[in-house]
Amino acid sequence: MQAPPATHQDDRSEIGRNASAPSRKSAGPQRRCLVTRASRPKGGLLRFVVSPEGQLVPDLGEKLPGRGLYVTPDRALLETAIAKKLFTKAARQPVAVPEDLPARVDDLLRRRILDLISFAKRAGQAVAGFDRVKSWIEQGRAALVVQAADGSPGSRQRLAGVAAAIAETLEESANSRLSLVEMFSQTELGTAFGRTSVVHVAIAPGGLAKQLVSTTEQLLSYETAAAAQKAAASERKPR
Repeated sequence: MQAPPATHQDDRSEIGRNASAPSRKSAGPQRRCLVTRASRPKGGLLRFVVSPEGQLVPDLGEKLPGRGLYVTPDRALLETAIAKKLFTKAARQPVAVPEDLPARVDDLLRRRILDLISFAKRAGQAVAGFDRVKSWIEQGRAALVVQAADGSPGSRQRLAGVAAAIAETLEESANSRLSLVEMFSQTELGTAFGRTSVVHVAIAPGGLAKQLVSTTEQLLSYETAAAAQKAAASERKPR
């Protein structure tokens, strides 16, 4: 599925509204970030591989063969890795890095999320529309709720309230680990569902929901860090 251009409007998230929910990336194999040298579960890092032609390729789905090179999801850290030629040093061979790699990673993360939503819809693991999403939340059938950032604030807040209330009431149910994400536009979510526009989406528990949460966390980390640095730089400028 070809995702429409990213809108980047108010793309924020409330992953894991219930603070008692376990971390999605607390277990699993550890890998080390090329820049920070800190070890983290590899599901929380961006993976890259070097192609047979010596080209650096993002491998967000962790499917490509070859040795993985990992960077924390932070656009500034990726730019640092490129500037300091850390991929070349780690691979111990010449590595060609595309000039637009930082922007490409951002677009790939956003496209992957929309693709996963589309897959979930086709597999019968996703529904759209306020009433259907609300019903899934109340029945404990939703592991993840996605709302369009440009949707009606009133309807978004009402649904978020339903999700929060259910999570607080049913401590041991799937809803106690319900994640709420508010990002993308109505048009983008609509494309994932084959419609003109969609505001509210619910994803059933399972592998697709876990992949969606993990990728969304990566995207938010990647974009939020860059936005914070840009804001800090702006404040340092003489007025």
